[in-house]
Amino acid sequence: DIAATADSILGGAFTGDFAVAMDRAAVFTDVIANGLRIRAHGMVADYDSDAASDEEKTTRAKAARLMHTAANLMSTAKVFHRGAALWRHGKLE
Repeated sequence: DIAATADSILGGAFTGDFAVAMDRAAVFTDVIANGLRIRAHGMVADYDSDAASDEEKTTRAKAARLMHTAANLMSTAKVFHRGAALWRHGKLE
């Protein structure tokens, strides 16, 4: 259901104001980014900071990748919001 909703939102089902579509894409992207951050924090929350098992190292590496992806998505969300503002002012190139 989530994938279908995302496809609907981002795949052209919206036919209104382009700035509104950009804002929706920004909010959607931000929600996904925050979900990734929450997931990453949850993955490592129970580990002891002094422990260094292979499993923990692997999990911490996965969590770090999720945080990196989340940061990239948050940057993308800001770009979408900025694009929407520029569109509203007739300055999007």
